Amino acid sequence: MQLDRPQIRQMDPGLVYNAVRDGLVDAGLVYTTDGRVKGFDLKVLEDDKGFFPSYAVTPVVRKEVLEANPGLDDALNHPFWPAQ
Repeated sequence: MQLDRPQIRQMDPGLVYNAVRDGLVDAGLVYTTDGRVKGFDLKVLEDDKGFFPSYAVTPVVRKEVLEANPGLDDALNHPFWPAQ
């Protein structure tokens, strides 16, 4: 599929989900972790060409905060561990 410039619309990233759901646009760039992808039953396409960069989320915390909150580093580094 080839896209011509007049076919491309710029919009706020938060509006893309509704625009696709409501048929205002045929496709859009979204964050796959956003709950609206599942909630609106949107189909996520595979980036088989590796065009888009991978967004690996990493926690960043000031040293003083870690020192004041023992165990916070473990909680942030392993967010899917069951709470103890």
